[in-house]
Amino acid sequence: MKSSVTVATLTILLAALPSVGLAQRTAVAPDARSTLNNAARAMGAEDLKTIQYSGSGSSFTFGQSVNPNAPWPRFSLSTYTREIDFDAPASRVQSVRTGVDRRGGGGIGLPVVNQSRDQFIRPDAPWAQQVDIWITPHGFIKAAMANNPTAESQTIGGAVYRVVSFTVQDKYRVNGYINEQNRVEKVETWVEYAALGDLLIDVRYADYRDFNGLWFPTRIVQNQGGFPVLDLTVTRAEANVA
Repeated sequence: MKSSVTVATLTILLAALPSVGLAQRTAVAPDARSTLNNAARAMGAEDLKTIQYSGSGSSFTFGQSVNPNAPWPRFSLSTYTREIDFDAPASRVQSVRTGVDRRGGGGIGLPVVNQSRDQFIRPDAPWAQQVDIWITPHGFIKAAMANNPTAESQTIGGAVYRVVSFTVQDKYRVNGYINEQNRVEKVETWVEYAALGDLLIDVRYADYRDFNGLWFPTRIVQNQGGFPVLDLTVTRAEANVA
């Protein structure tokens, strides 16, 4: 009798193991909306309508390298200010750059000294331009919330990330890597270019700082086609600027 009870008990326990394992896997799978809500609270993105940030660094002229295996030509940015209206959506970048414009080819270039630039992304711009708004840390959170996000966990270099993904226009996939501090650390997507096909764009965000309740990265490195197009040190950021 004792042996029968033991066997019966063991059988019940073994039968229960798969359901326990499933429950554990389900418990650790991240929920996309909860992940985004936590990130929005941690980064000050909940009531964010507009943002303005500024700094200095380097910009690179995409697609203008004289050698296809070399980085894009580099310019120094003495000033860089960007304003984004997420509701429009629209963006404006004002910058002053210095360097050598090599678009003439053959390694020959013209010096550029303190050249002012004023660049716009308008509300009716195509996705290839508007993507630059939605791959910003706070822009990613807003776009993901509006586009049926999914989420999964990934461990990269020993760090655990909740990777939130969404798709725009049924073909443009955007992935955002949110770290354990609920901050967007990386965003990547692919954009079509006529001569180059689908091109990877990825942006890394580091060294977040509290700007009066708005948590914003003080280091931004954006790559396009395998080479940097922007390397920025942010010194000021402000939320809901008129």
